[in-house]
Amino acid sequence: MSSNRFATGMAYYGLTYNTGTIGGNIYINFFFSVLVECIGYSSCLILSSKLGRKITHCGSLILAGVGCLLTIFTVLFAGEGFASCRDFKPCNQYRHLYFVDYIWITVGLSMIGKCGVSATYGNIYIFTPELFPTYLRSSILGASNVAAKIGILVSPYIANIADFVEKDTGNAIALSIFGFVTIAAGLISLTLPETVNKKLPETIDEALELSGTHGQDCLNKSNQEHC
Repeated sequence: MSSNRFATGMAYYGLTYNTGTIGGNIYINFFFSVLVECIGYSSCLILSSKLGRKITHCGSLILAGVGCLLTIFTVLFAGEGFASCRDFKPCNQYRHLYFVDYIWITVGLSMIGKCGVSATYGNIYIFTPELFPTYLRSSILGASNVAAKIGILVSPYIANIADFVEKDTGNAIALSIFGFVTIAAGLISLTLPETVNKKLPETIDEALELSGTHGQDCLNKSNQEHC
């Protein structure tokens, strides 16, 4: 769970910091960033109850990762096509419109990533406490939060790669890092148990039973040979 908290914190704050550096109008970017964040949090409340915590968590992380990774194609391949469009008089005449330049495709994909990671951020505060026994719950939540803070700590440095590399390439690198990390975290989360509509564990044995492990046999030294 710490790896998931690290990835979620890094991607969420990284994409937030990246709003002003990915190109386009910073005010429009910020508006859409807030809008998709509201959508992400709202969808989390519905999906985590309907589909379950694990599926919602994994799916939203992978959605965030795919949205971020697709920006590679807009930077590396879409630029030439839209550049030729800018040389075409009708396109050049309406360049002030938001979706003429290919950079706004990058912005849109970034917002898909922000929507996914926002849903993850809302779900993870429900999912994490349900995985652990009562007397360890607050301690483990605090420990996993440390991992999240480490992710938050490194996120601005990743988001600002464009300050040191050619701008479009730097944006693609930053979003690709967020994408790979969130997809990896989403796949790791598949190993976690589902907790929706299940009794909260009060002991380690119950937590191990929730995860499908026979805790009593493994904790009892006299029966270790059966683990």
